[in-house]
Amino acid sequence: MYHIEEFKNKTTVKNYLEHYVDVTAFLEYCKACRCYGRIWSCPPYDFEPQAYWEMYRYVHLLGTKLTFDREAIEKEKGKEAAAYIRQVYLNAKEQLSEKMYGLEQRYPGSVTLSAGNCTICSECTRPAGQACLHPDRMRYSIEVLGGNVVKTAEELLGVRLQWTDGDLPETLTLVNGLLTDDPAAEI
Repeated sequence: MYHIEEFKNKTTVKNYLEHYVDVTAFLEYCKACRCYGRIWSCPPYDFEPQAYWEMYRYVHLLGTKLTFDREAIEKEKGKEAAAYIRQVYLNAKEQLSEKMYGLEQRYPGSVTLSAGNCTICSECTRPAGQACLHPDRMRYSIEVLGGNVVKTAEELLGVRLQWTDGDLPETLTLVNGLLTDDPAAEI
């Protein structure tokens, strides 16, 4: 099993764009991903990511760190670890998405940033040339809009991200955001 810690911070979108966003560089990373052009939350877009950020004044950040206990780390190896990580990630992402949707209701005019690409549908309609089935719930992530999630987590949330080498890492961290014009918003 695991336990959960949350890390929060906020900054202006102007500051975030200046220090944490590089749309051109991260678009190249996206192009190398299997999701590029295949999931509605992923590029290419019919809008400019920089302009998307600039519609808001503040970005509130939420890092959710899952720390796995020693027993889970020793038990989950290889293929089993990959399946376990995926299931834990999807469960945590679903819970966080509901929390973030609630924040949008609490702060009208705001929009949340997802932890990773959209996982609402088991198969996205984009490759078939069809419209998104859940445009009311699909959200973009920080990274697909050019944000550096590693730098964001380390510098703004004080959390070092860990990557898996196939086995279960000690921690798994999801980073969400709330874009808003409300300086008093709390996540």
